[in-house]
This record gives sequence, structure tokens and C-alpha cells, in this order.
Amino acid sequence: MVQQVPSTVVDDNGELIIQGRVIDKDGGAGKVSQKVTILNVSPTVHDLAVSGPVLETGTVTLTGKFTDPGAGDDHMLTIDWADGSTETLTITAANPASFAINQAGSGFVNTVNAAVSGGSGTGMIVNLLAGEDGGLAAVQVVSTGSGYRAGDVLSIGNASFTLVALRTGTTTDFASSTRTTTTLCSPAVRYGRVHHQSHRDG
Repeated sequence: MVQQVPSTVVDDNGELIIQGRVIDKDGGAGKVSQKVTILNVSPTVHDLAVSGPVLETGTVTLTGKFTDPGAGDDHMLTIDWADGSTETLTITAANPASFAINQAGSGFVNTVNAAVSGGSGTGMIVNLLAGEDGGLAAVQVVSTGSGYRAGDVLSIGNASFTLVALRTGTTTDFASSTRTTTTLCSPAVRYGRVHHQSHRDG
């Protein structure tokens, strides 16, 4: 007797044991098993764009996305601006968003489950880490909400911060922090590189 084998989507690399049961026409049954090695697929960078036109002493913003079928993987995105400076964004399965603080504000204390204002989406919840001076020192996402995009400027109280990168499913949207060009009148981005870090690697 033949039965359809259900399809399975594996969210990370590793070894799996597939087991089956074979039944003949007389009711006799036997078990079979097979070990399968799932290889890790490298992430792909796409939709890269640089703001323009770019003028000397102007500003440059690099936007783009990268996709990795391994939804449980951690990543570091390195941007080389080819002028001696690099920028690194880290996105993990546990913390799928990255922020850059624009204005630290004042009067903050460590806070959990705070709602943000602004941006293109709704429902984002974050934890706040305050500095010794009462300014906002760091932001960690608790719930990504829906509809937000990298580059959104968000606020809580008298502090503001930019959503630099956001993972939704298997795709991460990013917008590098804006930088000043001092000697170039054209974009100096040479490459975007995604480093893959499986959470199995520790």
C-alpha cells in the first residue's frame, strides 16, 4: 500500500532521520529509515540602491535586502564604502531588528515593553536601556509589529532612533545609516557582504 508522503520545510541545516512504514497487501509491515543531511544555503543580497544624486559633502544612504531560507540563522551585514570606512549590521533570530539612536533625549530609565511612535507601521514593542545620564542608550525589539520599513524614524518620549534593519520571515530589509561624503561626488560603495552564522554553530 502506498500513501502520499507529507511535504516538510526545514528551517535550518543539519541531519534529519526520515522514517517510514511499509505495509504489504497481506497486512505485513516493516519500518525503513534514512538519514538526510540538509546543507546550508548562502544568503543572497538584492535590491541594492544608493540615494542620489550625490554631491561632495552631501549624504549617502544605501538600502537593500538579503534573503536566507534559514529563518533561524544569525547574520552580519558588512558594507565597505571603499574610502577606508566600513559599517556592520547584526541581525539575529532572537533580535530581528537593528536601531541607530539619533537623539538620546533625557529622563529615561530601563523600560520593558514600550510602544514606539512614528514610522510606516504599527504595533512595534521595544525594551529600552538608559544611560547613566538618563539618555536613551540602546533599543531592543520585543515585537516587530507590522508594516515597518528600514529607514523609518521612530520615537519614544523626547528620543528618536532609526530602524536600520528589520527581518520579516526569511528576508531582511536594511537602510545603512546616512554618512557624509567628503571627497567623492559619486557613491563609493564597492560591495555588500552578508556573513552567515548558523545558530547551530554556537
